[in-house]
Amino acid sequence: MSRLFQWAKPRIWRDFQEDEADYLRRNRLFILPADEAGTPVMVHMSHEEFRRVSFEPGDLVRYIPHIRGAHPGVDESLYSDLAGCIAVLCRASDQACISRYRTGVFRRTDGIQIDFKTGRPQPGGVVIDPVSLLPSSDGGGQAQSR
Repeated sequence: MSRLFQWAKPRIWRDFQEDEADYLRRNRLFILPADEAGTPVMVHMSHEEFRRVSFEPGDLVRYIPHIRGAHPGVDESLYSDLAGCIAVLCRASDQACISRYRTGVFRRTDGIQIDFKTGRPQPGGVVIDPVSLLPSSDGGGQAQSR
């Protein structure tokens, strides 16, 4: 986390008011599975947001980066793709709910499934509705390379 802060502070968190010690006290990195194979992806959350979410192994969750302007009065410099929160979509015991969603990493702007290692559209990937997070019903179905 110290390396993340030292990298981000001069680049995307230039106006970030916190010092490194305060940042380390208030934030944490978290590992989530990014696909059905359980490929790990590291995400960034504040301790406060982590304490607010209650999820168990097997729950279907989405990590959602913060959206600038969503929280007036909060330090906007932290609101980038490096910081976000977790939404629980379905509990592990609710397989009917889980079966409605697709696993993977999706762009929040258009729902195209991306390879989280490259950031590019995943060949043969699916498209989800970026609001409902369900598979797209617009007939597009599969992601096209862009």
